[in-house]
Amino acid sequence: MSNSLREACGEEAKDILVALVCAFPAIYSYRCHNRSKYELTTRELKEAFEFVVGSMRQEYGSKVTTELCWASWCSIRYNYVRMLRSTGEPPMKWEQKLSILKSCPDIQRELTHRRVQSVSERPLVTTFGKNCVIFLLRKIGAHTCFHSRTYVAKTRFINQLRPTDRLLWDHIVAQVGYKYPGVDKDAAWRCWRNIRLTYNSSSYKILKWLPYLGFLELTVMPGLARSVDKNAIEVLVELIKDYPVLHTRECYIKDKHHNLPLEARLAFQDVVEHMKELCGPEATETVCWTSWRGVVRNNIRSFKATGRLLAKWQEKLGFLEPFTSVPPRDHSPPIFDEIDGDRPLVEVFGDKCVEALIKKVAKFPAFHRRWYVVRTRYVEGMCDRLREHWDEIVKELNTEFPGVQSKMAWRCWRTIRMTAARTVKWKPLLGFLAPHMKKSCPDANSHKNNSNNSNAQRGAEIATASPVTTINSSPEAAQEISPSLLSSLPRPEPIMGHAAGFNAGPVSASNEFQQIEGSSDWPYLSIASPPSFWIPTIYGPNHSGQNADPHNVHPSTYIYGPFQTEHNTYPHM
Repeated sequence: MSNSLREACGEEAKDILVALVCAFPAIYSYRCHNRSKYELTTRELKEAFEFVVGSMRQEYGSKVTTELCWASWCSIRYNYVRMLRSTGEPPMKWEQKLSILKSCPDIQRELTHRRVQSVSERPLVTTFGKNCVIFLLRKIGAHTCFHSRTYVAKTRFINQLRPTDRLLWDHIVAQVGYKYPGVDKDAAWRCWRNIRLTYNSSSYKILKWLPYLGFLELTVMPGLARSVDKNAIEVLVELIKDYPVLHTRECYIKDKHHNLPLEARLAFQDVVEHMKELCGPEATETVCWTSWRGVVRNNIRSFKATGRLLAKWQEKLGFLEPFTSVPPRDHSPPIFDEIDGDRPLVEVFGDKCVEALIKKVAKFPAFHRRWYVVRTRYVEGMCDRLREHWDEIVKELNTEFPGVQSKMAWRCWRTIRMTAARTVKWKPLLGFLAPHMKKSCPDANSHKNNSNNSNAQRGAEIATASPVTTINSSPEAAQEISPSLLSSLPRPEPIMGHAAGFNAGPVSASNEFQQIEGSSDWPYLSIASPPSFWIPTIYGPNHSGQNADPHNVHPSTYIYGPFQTEHNTYPHM
């Protein structure tokens, strides 16, 4: 199918379309908003455009559709108005054919219409000039509460400011408004927020404001490496090493030095005094604390990930509590360095490892339940008892295949168990899952889509596979059968899957149905209300014990199959 009128009918079709549309002022004066959707709603417009489309179909046949004509006309009109607005001249191709559009009042209104912005919507520098912004920056420089980049970034609108900061901002805008009347609070905040967010970036827009933003230097570059010297951090670490009260975890997790315990805060003040003597007055308390906290946190992150500190600080930060409480690990075992835990088990160790895993899982029935395997996505989500069993499985597996990780093995078994009903590769090894493969379990795949049709086909196959006995009664009559009548009737043989006879042993994976245990001698018909799950045994219309015709099943046949009750019967009943 063509995407445009030109592809479907050629370039001349667009000329004919324009000539037809220009005969209807209601169409060409209508402003098209969406070219991909036929949006004419009024009766007059629809009738006019249907006439245009009908005339086009007389010329080009059924390949002309309403959508193609509408999309072509919207493109032509939009390009015509856009060129007329930007250059003052229409496209040369349509200058004569669409000359009538110049005199259209609606087109003239579109050309002259411009959205009028309010003072609060226009940029502050556009409305009041550069000097107004410079005056605003000088007033903001005296109030440090507006210097934090994090606070400014989170506060998109002035109504999100803290109450005290809101009053302070109103005071700043009032001072600016006294010199530049008409300054809006929202426009001023938007101007300052844009400047603060682009500060210390590579944007050229911030260059003209840098001479007036000197008050932000300490806020943006508080580290010793930038403010003082690159070696000043090492001096700070050597000084803190002499104060054990600063070595605990309670100290370095604090965001600000003001929140330190009293003893630790006094010790840190002594450190800062020594730093000022050695490095100068630029080593303030805030600068020193920011540098110290950054170094410690980076090394803790590296210690948790790799078991060792950063190479630069391995000897200098060994005195800290988190690095002395847990002995650092020099290196990991080579096998764990080479194996990626996110790779599939079969890809790393091969099919034999997966077969060994399946055989070991077969010994633990708790891992055979599909609902539990689906719910437990990760090994950490297991209960303690099952986690011990799984660790035992992985431990035994590692004796044969060294390096198998617990999460790799669980991800492999979880995939196999969730796809056990349709897997082919591992099916010979999954015979122990047969008790969990009955149709009442979540392993059933097709009963939601076409359960009635599939059950009817299974019932017909069962009817042709073994002798059957007929009970010509309705489901209601079956519940009224007396015990004496039941004892006099011949007992039929239950059918398991497609084979005659009853399999007394364990249910194999190929069986489609499972026997319902019961204490009565007649477990398939009961005086009480029938259960919701019955073995799909058919009592056809043949009393002689011969196979019944699956295409001639008696209408009153009493059948219960998977998810089958007296209120949910087969289509042929």
